[in-house]
Amino acid sequence: MQPFSVGPPPTGPTQPPDQPRSKWRWAWFGCLPVVVLAVVVLIVASLLVARGSNDADPPRPTTSGPTSVPPASTLPDSPTTAPVTTPPADGEVARSSCAMQQGLVRRQCFVFRPADVDETTRLPVVVLLHGLTETPSHIRGVGEWDRAVIDRRLIVVTPEGVSNSWNAGGCCAIAKVLGVDDVTYLSDLIDELVKRPDVDPKQIFMVGGSNGGMMTYRFACAHGDRLAGMASVAGSKVDSCALQTLPVIHVHGTDDRVVPYEGGESIATAILGVTVPAVPSSLAEIAAAQSCSQPVTADRTGWSSTSWSGCSGGANVELVTIPGGSHDWPTGEPVDATEQILTFFGL
Repeated sequence: MQPFSVGPPPTGPTQPPDQPRSKWRWAWFGCLPVVVLAVVVLIVASLLVARGSNDADPPRPTTSGPTSVPPASTLPDSPTTAPVTTPPADGEVARSSCAMQQGLVRRQCFVFRPADVDETTRLPVVVLLHGLTETPSHIRGVGEWDRAVIDRRLIVVTPEGVSNSWNAGGCCAIAKVLGVDDVTYLSDLIDELVKRPDVDPKQIFMVGGSNGGMMTYRFACAHGDRLAGMASVAGSKVDSCALQTLPVIHVHGTDDRVVPYEGGESIATAILGVTVPAVPSSLAEIAAAQSCSQPVTADRTGWSSTSWSGCSGGANVELVTIPGGSHDWPTGEPVDATEQILTFFGL
């Protein structure tokens, strides 16, 4: 940026040119660009925080039959203070709000459940964490989680990170810079969820993509005893914390250019100041810490799985590797990440 310059102060009989008050006035005026820049940064940050709360669901095709999902327009992820549900019907998803206040920020959150299941029937819960710059509705859509809600008879909860980011310890963006306490936020959210008559408190699972997967690892370090299992898709463990004993599944593509499978830095992580560990060695360390047996690798069509069983407390650890896979949420062929995760959880 070019320095802001002004001409010499006017002189006259009532204001000598070398009077101290004149010097201070012009020095302060030269700082205006810095002040303006600071104001602009604050405005932009505020707009980023607000953006995630107003995103609508991405369009999805409407299908018919017992497992049909309503059009996305009937399930908008827009802020609301009162629970909103769809009429109970076979093959539909009901939605309600789980928004919470954290300090000065109101954290948007929604609960999705099968509408035709009685609200007193306790169901397993998946807390789904979006990636950096993504919205809850995006990850819910790409992973086809509405269909999982219907077919698997479970509840999916979609909290929102501050400015579409999570403070996973070693990453990322505004949440990390501001020191947002996402661990406490997610723990408080689970406190509220287990009060619901339709939630099975012994079956709370956490799943995240990219930055959301990183956050899932950090939460599992702090409160793994509150989870029945965790999953990360394209999100490495960037915090040096020790993981508590629980089932872990990780899905990752070898050609991920954002969070490298073999570890190190990508252009994105370099900008964020993050060096990620290699995925295979990270999972091996987690398995060793849980006293698991030696790994067993099975080659599938277009993907492979490395499993550690017999872990302490009965937990298992699994790494799903997709040769040539990029930084995305795999669906369909060669492997469907959502289906693989839910099967691993036994749901």
